[in-house]
Amino acid sequence: MLRKEKVYRLLYDECSRIKTKDIKDDVGFSAEYIASKLNLTRNNVSADLNALYREGRVYKIEGRPTLYLTRDWADEHGITGSKPKSERSANTINMDIFSDMVGHDGSLLPYIKQAQAAMLYPPKGLATLLLGETGVGKTTFAEHMYLFARANGVIKEDAPYVVFNCADYSNNPQLLMSILFGSAKGAYTGSDVDRVGLVEKAGGGILFLDEVHRLPPEGQEMLFNIIDRGLYRRLGEVSERKADIIIIAATTRDPRSALLETFLRRFPIMIKLPSLKERGLAEKLEIISDFFNKEAERVKRPIKVARDVMLSLLLYKPSGNVGELKSDIERISSRGYLDYLINQDEMRITLSHLPENIREAILTPGDEKRSAEKLLKYGDYVFDGASFERQKSERDPYDFSMEVYEYLDEKSREYRGNGLSKGEMTDRLLKDLEEVFLRYREGILSIGIKEQELARFLSADIISSVKVLSEEVLKKFNYHIKEDTLIALAFHINSMFVRKNKVNPINLDDIKSGHPVEYGVASYMVERLKSLLKRDIPTYEAGFISMILYLTNGEERPKKIGVMVIAHGEGTATGMADVANKLLRTDHVKAIDMSLDDNPEDILERAIGLAKDIDEGKGILLMVDMGSLKVFGEEIEKRTGINTITIDNVSTPALIEAAHRSMLPYSTLRDVARAVLDLTRNLIAATSKEVNGSTQRERVIFTVCSTGEGTAMYLKEVIERALKKNNIEGVDVIEINISDRKKAVENMKRIAAGRQIAAIAGSINPEMPGVPFINLMEFVTGNGLERVLRLISGSTQLRADIKDEDRTVVYGAIMDALDENLNFLSGKKLMPFLDKYARMIEKEKDIKLDNHKYTLFTMHMAYAIERFKFASRVVEGALPPDPLIRTVYEDFGVTLESDELKIIEEIIK
Repeated sequence: MLRKEKVYRLLYDECSRIKTKDIKDDVGFSAEYIASKLNLTRNNVSADLNALYREGRVYKIEGRPTLYLTRDWADEHGITGSKPKSERSANTINMDIFSDMVGHDGSLLPYIKQAQAAMLYPPKGLATLLLGETGVGKTTFAEHMYLFARANGVIKEDAPYVVFNCADYSNNPQLLMSILFGSAKGAYTGSDVDRVGLVEKAGGGILFLDEVHRLPPEGQEMLFNIIDRGLYRRLGEVSERKADIIIIAATTRDPRSALLETFLRRFPIMIKLPSLKERGLAEKLEIISDFFNKEAERVKRPIKVARDVMLSLLLYKPSGNVGELKSDIERISSRGYLDYLINQDEMRITLSHLPENIREAILTPGDEKRSAEKLLKYGDYVFDGASFERQKSERDPYDFSMEVYEYLDEKSREYRGNGLSKGEMTDRLLKDLEEVFLRYREGILSIGIKEQELARFLSADIISSVKVLSEEVLKKFNYHIKEDTLIALAFHINSMFVRKNKVNPINLDDIKSGHPVEYGVASYMVERLKSLLKRDIPTYEAGFISMILYLTNGEERPKKIGVMVIAHGEGTATGMADVANKLLRTDHVKAIDMSLDDNPEDILERAIGLAKDIDEGKGILLMVDMGSLKVFGEEIEKRTGINTITIDNVSTPALIEAAHRSMLPYSTLRDVARAVLDLTRNLIAATSKEVNGSTQRERVIFTVCSTGEGTAMYLKEVIERALKKNNIEGVDVIEINISDRKKAVENMKRIAAGRQIAAIAGSINPEMPGVPFINLMEFVTGNGLERVLRLISGSTQLRADIKDEDRTVVYGAIMDALDENLNFLSGKKLMPFLDKYARMIEKEKDIKLDNHKYTLFTMHMAYAIERFKFASRVVEGALPPDPLIRTVYEDFGVTLESDELKIIEEIIK
């Protein structure tokens, strides 16, 4: 039975039990009462009751709380309440449209009232700007505003609702403006027909503009003319057209810095939606439950969710708010569904299905965890799906969608038909799921460049400086810099500091007279960059920056130098080209992949054809990896006449520099090649300096672990401290990670660069012939450091004392060992708790644990906590008085048994 029918059946039964003498004005049953009876969330029950109300099957008595009765019972007993829309008088306001949103009577209530007031304001609603972080639900909120306006006659029942994300075409403002406002035939190159814009398509309805800060200033000006006067022009037209629309816009940015002040003033209503952390645990629980119910609807079966999973999700703080939480629950559910397909059992979500970042949230200490535990009931949560069937046409295009489950069904049938074992099916389906999830994520990511992507190639100070400058320039000059222009500026500024050779300056007089606005902005940026970056910048850079502003921030497209990359291996060249194109917001870099079986002549023919296609008259930079590809440039030039320069040993940073420089208007082919070679030389020099130090040393000690952090880092610090104390020089200590022993040996030989590898120390033995390995536990007992010093000096008289109370190495060693060996919990997150318990024991017993006992105690505690945590044991009766047991229970919700305390006593003895 669908959940909605269960809700109706309970309401029917409760109504039938009401005795005539008990009928009063406040007769009825609240959503909270019904939810408690059915063990469902109040929000889901409220949504079902409102759906029944709209169907005319129940009456609603407005008040606090709102009460419900079945219509048949109410009619029989003469009870009247709020009626469905079809039975209302014309001046009755339908206020229940937002009632299916979690928090409609809680954290969202004041914002819903603002939205309702905006839509009802005569004569035809007010323009509204929605503010808030990514993922807070601005799109959903805007859609409810449209439904509210439609339900209350502000707009017609069939009025359109048009959604447009201004980021989609922010790198092409002319196309963006044409899509939004329409264009006349001949308005721009390639415009050979009249184009109807979205403003016109939204006529009589609502136009929702997401990421409105991506709209160029001229677009903002045209929009505020629509809001003010209801008039606009198509691009290329002189006469004005009428626009009968309500505009709802949304932005994640500070509107005062992201939007024109004149545009901002046109929004009389601004609604800032709260982030997920501002909405409280109770609402977050409803949101989580709602998402699991939607997944249950998709898979057409109940989903059981372990209490610890609900606790982890409650304590987890997704940076992307509700949107990211939704995506995470979709992924978790799909993993649970995968296990269901393999085992053909019930669908149950456990801690093992959670990604590490969510699973670790269960380790959150303090009041928030205690509040979350009080909020949750004991035992599994069961979600049986929504009470309605959505049609395929109503699916959210950004939903993970039922298609994922259908895809897994199809694959599982295929693998089962091929006779695969459970283990093989699991491996295959996990890979299938990961691939489909990655495709889904790529589909919904904004095409805007994320800071973390840029940070892989540019320093944080350059990225932040460019962002600061864009805001300052907007305020000071009212000059909007587009995102792709900002990226070009960031790479140009980076290359200013990387390149060694001076470039030929542009004639500044020509720039000042030809582009005075851009030159004024560029001069200001140069002076501010000197201050922000604390670096000396030549005055002539203002000329380059002004040309970047003029030629990338405007609509003219200068000729570019072609860039082609050819490399051996499947996807090698296209992978590098995709990174460069994505970062620079272009499709300028072209790639050809060459497999080892390909005929070089065939690849050369493809390269010649591609060269002809991409040449714009300024030549082509050909970047290759090795072998016969090095001579392709000469052949291309000989057979096409296109000027070509070839650079071998291509790398992604070099390709990005080539792509960036090739699009700058002042660059020649030789300039670009020189810049790439200069960058490559500097990168090699920097790497050499980082590996070898400022002076070449004779010997190397490697400290190793599985991550390159943790144990390896701690051991490096300890060894370097001992070397310094004993005045031993000429030894380089380098920490590295080992994931593959064979590759690790080759990597260490390369890094050593001919120097003697004196010793390797750490948690993993790479088994390098002829090189002594000192195991991590030797350092824990204190003998490891003595061995290192003897190997380096040959003397037995050196000081190798690590004080017994110094737990630097042992702490890191245990943390690393737990990270590698625990099944679910994180050693890094556990160690502060384990160290706290050790100190509690020391204080209570008035003892000092040596490193050996400290190791045994903390390791035992870690495995005990994980074992009990994942056993889903319920504590019965009062907790024992032992302070350690009570503290562990407060931190993790698990109870240590008496046997565990006996083992701890043995460890201490």
